[in-house]
Amino acid sequence: KNLYESCYVNFASAVPRPLLEDLANNAFQTGGAQKVAGVFDRYISFVSLSPALFSLNLPAAYMTLHSTQLEESVMRQYIERIVDGLLSIVGTMRVLPVIRCPPGEAAQMIAERLEERIRELLNRSGGVAAELFAAARTGAEVPGGSRPLLIILDRDIDLVTMLSHTWTY
Repeated sequence: KNLYESCYVNFASAVPRPLLEDLANNAFQTGGAQKVAGVFDRYISFVSLSPALFSLNLPAAYMTLHSTQLEESVMRQYIERIVDGLLSIVGTMRVLPVIRCPPGEAAQMIAERLEERIRELLNRSGGVAAELFAAARTGAEVPGGSRPLLIILDRDIDLVTMLSHTWTY
């Protein structure tokens, strides 16, 4: 309809290459490719409650991940949504964390997928993806040049008790 002279496409989280290729093909076929002035990943799929507190805004995450009736494909999609949020947070903070989690739980699946996604971003050539963790690579924003620790836990773990009481007998 030629309503606009140009447009910018902004994504709230990273978009897989096949989807970007589909978007480009469809834009080319409809004659709208020349009107796209820019395409950006904004990495904003989280809610910032304060400078040091974030939420992925997934109130039913525990029930969903621990449901016995959940299909494998739905579980993968939900884990992907969690990973998108965590990737957005570390990308926004411009840090490259050391990731730790307990073995054999949903936390491990999330941690492994997050590591894969970070590696994919770091291995991309050029552009914003290469600069996303630039501060983390140089150690410029982290005192002493050390990397932060990201611990991913299930809610089954009573972390408060571990931190409040000694476990030595």
